[in-house]
Amino acid sequence: MIKNKRRILDTLSDTYHSGIEKVRKTGEWAIDNPQAAVSIITSIALLLRSSQSLIVSHRMRSEHRRADYTYYDRRSGHRWQLCRKLTNRDRAVIDRRKRNGDDMYDILADLGVI
Repeated sequence: MIKNKRRILDTLSDTYHSGIEKVRKTGEWAIDNPQAAVSIITSIALLLRSSQSLIVSHRMRSEHRRADYTYYDRRSGHRWQLCRKLTNRDRAVIDRRKRNGDDMYDILADLGVI
């Protein structure tokens, strides 16, 4: 058991030192090749920036889709998945029929959105 622990610790130590050695060699290469290093760093920065903007735009699209194609009923606490966006006319009909006491499923089914 103790031998296994020592072997694991030695492996971790070797990995740590090899990581430090890789960083040192990379620094030396960057000093020897400054133009290549600058172009690589610039391309990596541009790649990270473009991927970040793609992630943000995807997140925004999915939030808008969730908001446009779902309807939350506070009375029942249920979120209804819609097959199309609600128009202003549909929302007015929903409000009027909810005040009359109609069931939300019946309202949405009559409008043809579920």
